[in-house]
Amino acid sequence: MMNLDEMKNSWNVLNERLEQNEILNKRIIEEMVASKTKSAYDCIYNQELRGLYILLLVALIVLPANRFLGINMKQSSFILLEAVMFLALLFQSVILYSLSKFKLNYMKVNELTRTVLKYRKFYSYNKKYGTILGLGSVIIFMISESKITNPYAFLPVLAVMIIGCIYSYTKLKLHEQKIKEVEQGLAELKEFESETIRTGSK
Repeated sequence: MMNLDEMKNSWNVLNERLEQNEILNKRIIEEMVASKTKSAYDCIYNQELRGLYILLLVALIVLPANRFLGINMKQSSFILLEAVMFLALLFQSVILYSLSKFKLNYMKVNELTRTVLKYRKFYSYNKKYGTILGLGSVIIFMISESKITNPYAFLPVLAVMIIGCIYSYTKLKLHEQKIKEVEQGLAELKEFESETIRTGSK
């Protein structure tokens, strides 16, 4: 039979192993949460990047091609649409720049949370004022071109509107889901960070 000292040593070894397993399990769970958060963030970033590519396509190819390949469109209308596209490109670039500051492996959770809140603010402005600007420019375009002899001039604008509405609708649903996943992941990582600080201070 084991004496008292041997029993104490056995219990100490067992406690150390349990503590090591607990630390390892927490680390594995933290890495899983971080990976899921990063995946949701990447999805949001890629969405915004695709939006930038679509704006570039319309501004640099679709509108100029329709303007200079024989479809009758007033120069003032063309300038109006290109100006709106330029503003949209500018704002989209600001959103992407804000998102690019999200560095999960190099920033504290509080800093990451502030980055997400700043992005949410930019996204809200874009959704609100971008919609007003887009609809306003289309209305002005329609009024300006109302007496045009070639009805095909409206096709590129209508096509862009339809594609934009479809893309915005699908993006909105997925965006809300992914941004919530990022925020939930950051909240969980904050708990891990706080627990690590408490453990280290003991």
